Parts: sequence; C-alpha cells; structure tokens
Amino acid sequence: MLLPACAAGGSPSKTPGSASPVPSATETPEATAPPTVDATQAKIDTGNGWLIGIAWADDAAWVASYTTGELLRIDPNRNRVAARIKVGKGALVVAAGAGSVWVTNHEGGTISRVDPRTNAVTATFTAGDQVEGIAIGFGSVWATLEPTGELLRLDPATGAIQARLKVGAGPRHVEAGADAVWVTGAFSNDLRRVEPATNTVGPRIRSGAGSEGIAPAASDRVWVSALRDGSVSEVDTRSGQVRHQIRVGDGVEGLLLMGDSLWAVCQTNQTIWRLDAATGRPLGAARIGREGRRVVFGAGSLWVPTRDGTVWRLDPSKIPG
Repeated sequence: MLLPACAAGGSPSKTPGSASPVPSATETPEATAPPTVDATQAKIDTGNGWLIGIAWADDAAWVASYTTGELLRIDPNRNRVAARIKVGKGALVVAAGAGSVWVTNHEGGTISRVDPRTNAVTATFTAGDQVEGIAIGFGSVWATLEPTGELLRLDPATGAIQARLKVGAGPRHVEAGADAVWVTGAFSNDLRRVEPATNTVGPRIRSGAGSEGIAPAASDRVWVSALRDGSVSEVDTRSGQVRHQIRVGDGVEGLLLMGDSLWAVCQTNQTIWRLDAATGRPLGAARIGREGRRVVFGAGSLWVPTRDGTVWRLDPSKIPG
C-alpha cells in the first residue's frame, strides 16, 4: 500500500509483537529549518506521471514510473530521457547490482531485471502481491512484501525464492549494508537486522512512527526516517537506543548517506535536507518538486524524482553544509 504524502496521523490498527520504548540520547522535537536554496541544475520533464524509485548504474539515472509501468533511463550529459523500458504495472522501487537494474512492480507482483547495456528486460520474476522495496547484496535479491510482512530472498539468476522471512508489519524499505540486510516496518514502526549468512531476523528496534528510509552508517549504526512522525533517527543497533533524533517534517522518506552528509527527502515541504552525518544537525536544504520520495547521487549531482513526472537534478555544493 502506498501511503499518501505527509500522512501525519492515523496509524494502522494494532500490529503484532511488542517492544519496549526506546530512550533517545539526543532528541530535537522540531528542528529549526535550515537555509533553503535553489540548487537546481536541471528539471527533466519525463511526461511519465508519478515517479518514485531511482538508482544509478552504467553512468545513468534509472527512474520508475508508477503511472506508466516503465523504467526510464536518464542521460546525465543531455538531461533527458534516453530510453523508456516497459517493465510492469505499478513500477515502484529501483535498485542496481549484480550487473543489472531491478524494478519492483507493485501492482503486478513481479520484479523486472534489466540489462543496462541493452536497455532490455532480461527476466521477470514472480514475487507476490504489493511487492515494494528491493536491494541487491550478498549474492541475492531482497524484496519486501507489505501485506504478508515478509522479506524475500531470491536468486538473481533464476528468481527462485531462497527464503521467506517474517520481518514485521508493513515492510517497505530494504537496504544491504556492509555486513547485514536492514528492513523497516512502516506499520510496526521498527528496524530489523537480517543476517545473510543464516537468514536470521534480529529483534525489533523502535525507530519511529511509519519507519521507512534506511541509510546504514556502520555495522552498529543506522539512520532511519519515520514518515508519520516526520523524524530522522540514528539508531545504535547494539543497544537499541536512538542516539540522535531530528524532526524535519511529516512525509520524510528517502535517505542517502554520502561522506559527512546525510540527505533526507521531505514530501511535505518539498525540500531535500542536508544533515550532519555525525550528529543529525540540519545544515541546509534545497527546493524540489511535489512529493519527492527517493534520492540518488551520480555524475556529481543529486537526483530526485517527483510525482509530477519531473526528475530534479541538484548541485550538492550549492546546499549549505
């Protein structure tokens, strides 16, 4: 299920499992908005309606169009669409790895594998109803199924499901870190660590209402965005404590950790925030379009797709920090 942007209240009915409240070592209920600038290098009108997922591979940005069920290849040299590839109904999240670009087709229940050299779909794997997040790592494809609360592990060559792991209510985002796979539960409001060697799911770690985006910082530290309470939190995964928590606005989702900066995309105020990756302190922000949800870095720029079919290209050096 896709939450509407900036859904601030009305959490779902009680979810299974329980966890103790997590004390915050450093908490800022409402961060002072940082200076907001115009860092736009280009606004690429794709004409493809609602754009959500994005990844970088083969010197190009790859963007999913939920409206048309296409994967778009954006040429950074010309700032325009270089290829339109039909993948599946409700193309949602994009990942790159294992020599391919991967797309979850939310309404079709499938995963498409695309060869970036030929711009051709090389395989379509059945995953399940409302397949959402996807990540590539540890020799596998990892995908979340929101209705069943599962994380799937698939063989990238054959699409065979190697494991089905229960990870909480409403799993959406999944990321492969250096030594583990991380998944958030949007309804169970938590973060889980998955050990790829054993397919073992770790205990729940409270990470905010509507936990979504994930940015692994180290084996014991992970940044998580919480869409419903509008926070970005750094979680100490060993102690279960939230080390830093910053409220940036309802609808915060996509995270990107790059050097000493953490980037957070906020749908509500149509901005991307730059935070200090060590403390979470807001440093600066840039304007983007309506309902940006994901961000990727490539060719020296930040790329954010938005609901009106525009891909925003931003110069990070122009954003205070």
